[in-house]
Amino acid sequence: MGKFPKSHLRPQLIKAAFFLMAIFIVLALFQVQPKKKRILATSSLVERDSVQQTQDLTKEEKPEAINKKNARTQTSVSLNWEEFKDKYGEHLDGIFGAEGVLLSIQNTKNLNSLSQSGYSSKNREDVLRKANEIIDALTGLLGIQKSSPLLVADLQLGEVSSQVYFRQQLDGVPLYPMGSVSVDLGSRGELLGLSSSYVKPFLPSNERSLNEQEAVRRSGLSLPLNQGQAVIWISSLPTGNSLGRSYYAYQYQTAGRQTVIDASNGEVIYNRDRRQF
Repeated sequence: MGKFPKSHLRPQLIKAAFFLMAIFIVLALFQVQPKKKRILATSSLVERDSVQQTQDLTKEEKPEAINKKNARTQTSVSLNWEEFKDKYGEHLDGIFGAEGVLLSIQNTKNLNSLSQSGYSSKNREDVLRKANEIIDALTGLLGIQKSSPLLVADLQLGEVSSQVYFRQQLDGVPLYPMGSVSVDLGSRGELLGLSSSYVKPFLPSNERSLNEQEAVRRSGLSLPLNQGQAVIWISSLPTGNSLGRSYYAYQYQTAGRQTVIDASNGEVIYNRDRRQF
């Protein structure tokens, strides 16, 4: 067998070497490119996760911010007992009933850290403004509900003190004999005392099916017509497993006697001479 000359083999070897190098380079590029894609894909996922986490965090924070804002608004109107004393005087003593409901306040020193200059106990607007301010501040402690608000029932002005009497309402009808809140203010607007019989509202057990004239006729009593007051009369409050009893009724105040008749059948619910104790 004849031998190839060396000069003939050298160009072929060089070509083969370049060819092999080209193959290695191509293979290397194919291996690197997926890694780059994986790195880019991983980076994109991290960015998306980061953005999603930020969005979720923002969504979680928004309700908290709203709740805090609402809480501040409520606190500025309705105060707890310590906040109320800080504002209206440490010398105020409160008596609380079941479930922490405020029943009365007594001023032990007849002083107020926020007595108002320019306040007049004989000025209707000044007295009403101050009394309403106090009721608003005690809304939570008194247990007042939006469905059963307090309305001014009476007002007495004087040089030394003034009194504002509020009456609880349910569907626009006043509650009796409970459901009253009285505020006693001093000559400088200081709170002298407060008394409350506000009750958690509950619906009457009857219907107002009779007008006043028919209810009086069925009662058999001699009562002045067109002088009765439509009321919700509370006979008893709910306690434990016992349901409270209240009625749509007509109330009369004649010659010192208080009479209440059922608005569904004319039966006498309450009849008492208020001049006798």
